Amino acid sequence: MRGRSRAGSVKSRRRKPAGPKRPSGTTRPRSSSAASHESEAARLASELSAMGGILRLIANSPSNVTTVLKSVAEQAAHICQAQYVDIFIVENDGLRNLAWFGEIKRTLAFPLDRSSVARSVCDMRPVSVDDMQNADDEFARGRETARKGGHRSIVGVPLIREGRALGTIVVSRTEMRPFERKHIDLLTNFAAQAVIAIENARLLNELRQRTDDLTKSLQQQTATSEILDVISNSPTDSQPAFDTIVRSGLKLFPDAAIMIALPDGDIVKSAAVADANPAGAEALRARMPLPLSREFITSTAILDRREVDLPDVRDAPPELAAGARNFLASGYLAMTVIPMMRGKSAIGALDLMRRRPGASVR
Repeated sequence: MRGRSRAGSVKSRRRKPAGPKRPSGTTRPRSSSAASHESEAARLASELSAMGGILRLIANSPSNVTTVLKSVAEQAAHICQAQYVDIFIVENDGLRNLAWFGEIKRTLAFPLDRSSVARSVCDMRPVSVDDMQNADDEFARGRETARKGGHRSIVGVPLIREGRALGTIVVSRTEMRPFERKHIDLLTNFAAQAVIAIENARLLNELRQRTDDLTKSLQQQTATSEILDVISNSPTDSQPAFDTIVRSGLKLFPDAAIMIALPDGDIVKSAAVADANPAGAEALRARMPLPLSREFITSTAILDRREVDLPDVRDAPPELAAGARNFLASGYLAMTVIPMMRGKSAIGALDLMRRRPGASVR
């Protein structure tokens, strides 16, 4: 028998034609998953950058709460892709708009109730409405505001500190595009930073007030000590004590002039005058003595044994017209007179005079 050819028993293999070569320098297209991850990373980086900027502003401007809250509003609008942001704080029984972003006709104060996203303060939780212009009657006030302002989707996130709502951040969009959970979470973080700013400002203001109170108390104690020291060294001569009293008064009221006036028969004389400006003191001395009558301001305080306070002597009552003309000729505009009482009798008066109109500082 003839043997079969081995070559005939082997099937031939054909190669597929090679596809076109990829031009050098090109890369494979990224998958949608990779693009999504990069987009999410960019969003997180933007949020972290915004929060970092706000925290730096809080550190650099601890007492300027309005500046910090305006930055919070701007960053919230940018990241949430919203047109308007308002930050309200609770004040008495209502809400006051403290900072905002976006040009719109605003209501700067309104009642604190549940008929708008102010409900976020009442309930101490975020409140989101997809289309406020067509909301139910439970949001009647918010619906009216939305129709006037032209916004649709809206969310309010409360500013909470130690179980108490200090206010709310309200973010509005002009189109109906409901806020996602990630935006509400972000606004919650912004709200926490706003609370830090508000509390920092409050604590600093309290500290400054206490410092001012202690400084004033120390000044008063020092002035009293100086006066008592003069009295003890000159028990039979009152003039040194009067001079010390008016000089000490300038320490407490540096923008004012101080005078001690004493009745002498039917007139009132100047016993001592102090003014940081010597010319001002001379101008006041030139208006003395005064008649001891109720037509003159200092005389009225002595005769009636009561304080007379005129924030603007130009507006003095008609019965003090003569005294007002005499006083205004000195160049001063405001005057407070306190009677010096001994028992039930007024033995003189302490005059506090100011060149600018306005209420006296007690």
